Amino acid sequence: MKLLIRISLILSVLSFLFLLGCKKYPDGPVASIYTKKHRLVGEWEVDYFGINGYDSTSYVRSLQYFGKIGFYKTEDSHGRCTFSYLSNNNDYKTFGYWEFKNGKNDIYIHQVSLNPPINFSIGPYGAEDITWDIMRLKEKELWLKTNYGGKEYFIKFKQ
Repeated sequence: MKLLIRISLILSVLSFLFLLGCKKYPDGPVASIYTKKHRLVGEWEVDYFGINGYDSTSYVRSLQYFGKIGFYKTEDSHGRCTFSYLSNNNDYKTFGYWEFKNGKNDIYIHQVSLNPPINFSIGPYGAEDITWDIMRLKEKELWLKTNYGGKEYFIKFKQ
């Protein structure tokens, strides 16, 4: 009986260590029953926006053309994405596509068009072509980080 308990304990510890070793993103999750694409697809709002470690969330939310980002599935190898902005009761959208890169550790976003044409970006957020490191990807949480223009940007999204 003691041998069975020891073997069970050893197997439990080894299973836990195995799961920690399989962790895809630095900030989690350790494991998920949903695919990465399933967790990414949907509309996301910025919950936190950091530039070089400083909280710039209030500033970003106060901007005229700040809104949501949406990731959608397609039949292609990449998905469709949109940035939505509401300004003076007018709805603006940029369209583009996204795809996983680097073994699904990164996400590449390419914006194709803007209707009507306006110059919108806050560093890499809204830039035409940008690759983000995925730090966390849960069903309701998405954390992205990138270096752009000599600064580090860290964004936490929520659904």
